[in-house]
Amino acid sequence: MTEDQKQKLEQQLWNIANELRGKMAADEFRDYILGFIFYKYLSEKQYLFANKLLETEDDFNQLFEDLDLGSTKLGRSPNARNALIAKVLSHLDKIDFALEDANADVLGDAYEYLISQFASGAGKKAGEFYTPQQVSKILAKIVTLDKTRLKNAYDPTCGTGSLLLRIAREAKVGEFFGQELNRTTYNLARMNMILHDVHFSRFDIKQEDTLEHP
Repeated sequence: MTEDQKQKLEQQLWNIANELRGKMAADEFRDYILGFIFYKYLSEKQYLFANKLLETEDDFNQLFEDLDLGSTKLGRSPNARNALIAKVLSHLDKIDFALEDANADVLGDAYEYLISQFASGAGKKAGEFYTPQQVSKILAKIVTLDKTRLKNAYDPTCGTGSLLLRIAREAKVGEFFGQELNRTTYNLARMNMILHDVHFSRFDIKQEDTLEHP
């Protein structure tokens, strides 16, 4: 570490201590500051790991292209956008993703609700975009009848991938294949696979017209 870097580090540590001053005894500053430093270290390590992964795997390519955090739709200034995003994250923090529950499909439930409430265009229904869970369950049971293991599963109009994942609840699936025309929904399908711990090497989702370019 250069002398300049050392001075900047010490200045920021002193600034943090000033924020804590008056709230606790001075000899407790160390424990809190080191704890925060380690938390930031872990966060940055995860950030670097995620960025490296996103840059080198095709399955993650342009996964968040519809999420423009610099858009003026979120606010005219960076501060306004940050304030709105912070409020959104605060609400998201209250959502239980039930990651340990194999039967949970929080992303699918969220998608179904949002489509039903905020479908673009007059008269559009959720059924045009999302297979209801009751129907998905029946279809999954039909295709896995008398089977406990499937080499692969394919959905030519996979949407967010919920039907493919529903099949995996009925039988062990080796690989998942899907195709979806809508770019945003295609990205949601890939996210859904990742959220359900399906390794990127086990799924292949394509964005294209199934009828013209299967």
